[in-house]
Amino acid sequence: MNLSNLPVLSWCLIVRNCAADLERCLKSVRERTPDAEIVVVDTCSNDRAAPDQEPATHAVARRYADVFAVYRGPHDNWTEDMLAFDDAAAARQRSFELAHGRWRAWIDADDGLPGPDEAERLLRVNCRWQPPP
Repeated sequence: MNLSNLPVLSWCLIVRNCAADLERCLKSVRERTPDAEIVVVDTCSNDRAAPDQEPATHAVARRYADVFAVYRGPHDNWTEDMLAFDDAAAARQRSFELAHGRWRAWIDADDGLPGPDEAERLLRVNCRWQPPP
């Protein structure tokens, strides 16, 4: 394996039925860290517009993610009909296993990376702004 081709940073997410939030999140990640790898592990989304279509969450993930996988749980028994999955740690670990970056970061689908103006505003509000020389 050629280590020089590996990404420095991998963003890892586990998701389920969150297409609208996921779109905003992944767009911000891609815009702010264009060279980073995005790894999305879906935990059996079922947000389909029609029975013969893929879940909307999958469609969004495929648009932005470098690595996308559906995870059916540590015992392969999770389904689209379940109300919630019962082992977020196992799903998160799966996303880390699929990542190739030297550094791995976690972000939730309803989070986003702030742009430069928002980052400066947050630093100023918290009295931590140090303008560049």
